[in-house]
Amino acid sequence: RGRNLKREIRAVARWRETKEVDDDGGVLKPSLSQMEPENVFPLILNLISCFLFMMNSYIIEPSSAYYVESLGADDALAGIVIGLTPWAAIASSVCYSFWTNYSYKSPILFAVVLSMLGNILYGNAYGSKSVTMCLVGRVLSGLGAPRIINRRYLADATPMALRTMANAAFGVATAV
Repeated sequence: RGRNLKREIRAVARWRETKEVDDDGGVLKPSLSQMEPENVFPLILNLISCFLFMMNSYIIEPSSAYYVESLGADDALAGIVIGLTPWAAIASSVCYSFWTNYSYKSPILFAVVLSMLGNILYGNAYGSKSVTMCLVGRVLSGLGAPRIINRRYLADATPMALRTMANAAFGVATAV
């Protein structure tokens, strides 16, 4: 984590002073060979994680009013069902931000478990006709939001020259 930061800062400072690319070990010139092989698979997993979390939102938003109605509640509750996840994600992002100072594996696994539990509760709320179970499921899905972990890993594991490309990939995974 952050192994190349000093070298990258030196290269950018040199570029700002001289406006010439005096690349110190390929910091500014993009090349996929700069990626450390042990970081490629985790980046792909982070992309998939980001995609699945966003699909969680994209699937629920158009159908939430019908779902809440089928649970026996007023369809005005659909806004709360949709809004609980981002609010919980904001709260969890602070905790994940501190936790990722020490490790990436534990927080991402914890986020996956919370997200899975949340989606299971949300799905089982229909059979139980329980609005409470639906709301708790959405909160757990939000607490399991891996976005801050994904972005933090991207910043730490990707060489500076490839960050724009990696951020674009995360943008695509979010928008698809």
